[in-house]
Amino acid sequence: MKKVKVISISALGIILVMLLTTYLYMDSNNKDSMYYANAKEPLEFETAYNSSEVTHPSVINLNKKISGYKYWMANTPYVKSNALTENPHIFASNDLVNWEVPKGLVNPLDIPTISNSQKHYNSDTDLIYNEKKHCFELTWRYVNRDDGMITIFYSSSTNGIKWTPRKNIITTKFSDDALLSQSIVYENNIYKMWSVDMDGSVYYRETKDFKIWSPRKNIVMNYNDPHLKAWHLEVKKQDGKYEMLVDTYYAVGIPNKKDRKHLSLYHTNSNDALNWSEAKEIIRPTMNVDDFDGKRIYRSSFIKEGSYYYVYYGGFAFDKSTRVGLSYGKTLDDLKGMESKVEILKLK
Repeated sequence: MKKVKVISISALGIILVMLLTTYLYMDSNNKDSMYYANAKEPLEFETAYNSSEVTHPSVINLNKKISGYKYWMANTPYVKSNALTENPHIFASNDLVNWEVPKGLVNPLDIPTISNSQKHYNSDTDLIYNEKKHCFELTWRYVNRDDGMITIFYSSSTNGIKWTPRKNIITTKFSDDALLSQSIVYENNIYKMWSVDMDGSVYYRETKDFKIWSPRKNIVMNYNDPHLKAWHLEVKKQDGKYEMLVDTYYAVGIPNKKDRKHLSLYHTNSNDALNWSEAKEIIRPTMNVDDFDGKRIYRSSFIKEGSYYYVYYGGFAFDKSTRVGLSYGKTLDDLKGMESKVEILKLK
């Protein structure tokens, strides 16, 4: 009987060791953790609203510096989810982690004509650099809920500081096409644009002059769960292929999954802009009430610099604050969340 008792105690000890090991593997600093890709702290931005809260990041890296900077970002503040602050801002950097307003630039670049109503607001910035035209091109989305119309505005700049007056490049009825999170790639003299409708469908259209657009085409998204739907996205042409970051939600009606409450970020790629590979989840909300990305992941952007991808992802906290985090990796499917600015600086 004593022998049996000794064996039982030994077995219990082994089980405890196994449980402790499992716990350690789930630590957020361990690569096997589901939150390994989440940044420990958000990046800082000095917005026009005395707040560092921003979302809708759109980042580009240049072959050479313009106005003294190599990296540029468009985003919108969204202070405690207040749409009246959701106006396009521009920031620049030379090290990927410290972002500032270039001298001479005044943010925001635009505010709605009716600026004191939650029924009129901007959103969804998208920034590209047109190598052929030698200028930055910025688009953002404007919502007018009084007349039910959606407008995509456009502005350009040769130096990133002085921007042209906004112009309307496309308008739709909200009920027909919400034009959410428009993302543009300029290629072979054609502007290629992807966007999302209110039902979570992804659409593609193109234009040569922002005046005549092709009919929109539905993009069939491939997720590992048939109930997932798109909300915000970004597309870039990188190393001969198109890559998309898309935050997704579970459709209404799925038990315990509420519409657009806990979005995760997915990655997919394409050779022809229309047919996309199965999307893989790369960043998910931590579900921690104290984290800047605890509640959901929002519109995100990425660049490739040297051997690394850098993902600037939008994070929503449970207190409604919105911030941007940074993750990096050799591929978009294997990211590590930034723990400190020093580690990013060492990669460069």
